[in-house]
Amino acid sequence: EKIATLGQIATTVNHEIKTPLNALSLNLQMLIKKINKCKSDDDMAKDQMLSITTIIDNEVSRINEIVEEFVKYARFPSPDMKPSDLNKIIRNLNDRLSQNAQESDVVMEMALDDGLEAISLDEKKMIQVLLNLSMNAIHAMPYGGTLRFVSRKEGDKAVILVEDNGKGISEADLGEIFEPFFTKKESGLGFGLSIVQRVIEDHNGTIECQSTIDEGTTFIISLPLAT
Repeated sequence: EKIATLGQIATTVNHEIKTPLNALSLNLQMLIKKINKCKSDDDMAKDQMLSITTIIDNEVSRINEIVEEFVKYARFPSPDMKPSDLNKIIRNLNDRLSQNAQESDVVMEMALDDGLEAISLDEKKMIQVLLNLSMNAIHAMPYGGTLRFVSRKEGDKAVILVEDNGKGISEADLGEIFEPFFTKKESGLGFGLSIVQRVIEDHNGTIECQSTIDEGTTFIISLPLAT
């Protein structure tokens, strides 16, 4: 019901905000051009006007980005489920993350269950999930550390662990991290983990987080083995 409501809201938001926002942006660009063409002996006044238009332009861009992220979240497409090798997806992360990991002095480790059979999932969305969790983990270890991936079979579930030994998440924040717009980062809109949760739930799975300040964080993903 929440998803359906968000979809309806997204349609209204997209029209009611982006239409005047686009008009505002176009008129702002015209204003900037006119200011630049003005012949004035007072260059300081001209610079002050351009400084104000720059602030407006940045805020228009920020609002536009928020609207786009919200609409993208609300209109989330259903997963394209196909039998996939979960371990192969995890192993391929090494190539995608190697540069970021090296720059942050982060070592990547994997403990994968080779007996884990193929399961039905959307590979692109699962890669998106694991990349998001991995980048969050790397950012949580600004002075280096270890990023560890674990896969195993537990009953009728495939379980994936994404572990780091970074700065951790406070107990107060743990209950909020999957909520849209919740973020502790200076940049970012707070949709990353809410999209991660959405993808896992669309796969009929679950995701939970365990964390201790200054010790690290573990995200635990459980996915059904049966299609």
